[in-house]
Amino acid sequence: MSSNEFVYQMYKVRMAYPPDRVVLDDITLAFLPGAKIGVLGLNGSGKSTLLKIMAGELTPSNGDAMPGKGVKVGYLQQEPHLDPDKDVRGNVEDGVIPRRELLNRFAEMGAKLAEPMEPDEMTALLEEYQKVQDAIERTNSWDLDRADRGGDGCAAGTAGRRRREHAVRWRAPARGAVPPAAVGPRHVAAR
Repeated sequence: MSSNEFVYQMYKVRMAYPPDRVVLDDITLAFLPGAKIGVLGLNGSGKSTLLKIMAGELTPSNGDAMPGKGVKVGYLQQEPHLDPDKDVRGNVEDGVIPRRELLNRFAEMGAKLAEPMEPDEMTALLEEYQKVQDAIERTNSWDLDRADRGGDGCAAGTAGRRRREHAVRWRAPARGAVPPAAVGPRHVAAR
């Protein structure tokens, strides 16, 4: 098998800390695309060190460690660097900014749909609205505020409330349908 087929390779990797603490010694690995890999070992056996080397956060003392061509390696730290000036929710929000922006854009577009506009402008807005809604569903962003739910899971978070309020206020059609404002009266389906 060619070395180009692997998504990640290590060859004879050694990691030692002065004066004489060897954490990893003579480690050779090669991962095929789609392989499910687990790293098991006792405390202090080098699991985190191995993963940090794979993520490029540490350079091994000896040997080679490299991702395959075009492969990007991510690493979720055991002890992430958090902003001490923020509470837990604030730090979590930093990690979901793109998803929060989708929800905010969806709400903005929902409000704009209530305003009078030309048919071409309405069509363009509905197309973007559908794309944003698809992106929200693809990233499970409707559930972003699940922590705001009550114990029985019946109350919705901010995003869910906004979606329901919008649907009720504007009598939004089913997903993918065109709202009544965009078509003539003879095209409006019974609800």
